[in-house]
Amino acid sequence: MDHIALKIKGYEAILDKTSTDIPDENSCRFGRWFSEVAHTLLKGNSHLSSITQHHKKVHQGLKQAIQENMQGNFDAALQTFKEVEHASEVGFEELLSAVKESTGR
Repeated sequence: MDHIALKIKGYEAILDKTSTDIPDENSCRFGRWFSEVAHTLLKGNSHLSSITQHHKKVHQGLKQAIQENMQGNFDAALQTFKEVEHASEVGFEELLSAVKESTGR
């Protein structure tokens, strides 16, 4: 839910043509939770690297899209948002696969 709210915050900034603070991937609640489970419940899981990469793309992409929009490049901002949405989708699919792998399901 936090990442949905974070993406909405980014969309609002684009629509309002304003800037907003987007935390880095280690500071959000998911990032803190994931760091913990990556060292405990999911330790050694084959999906960890992919989840981490996609999570980082979401945060960095939101920052980039907002910056592009503030510089007047709306089309580039929209393209970056498409990439953010893709990274978000793939990241959560990877997370589901990681849970299934760790639980043997």
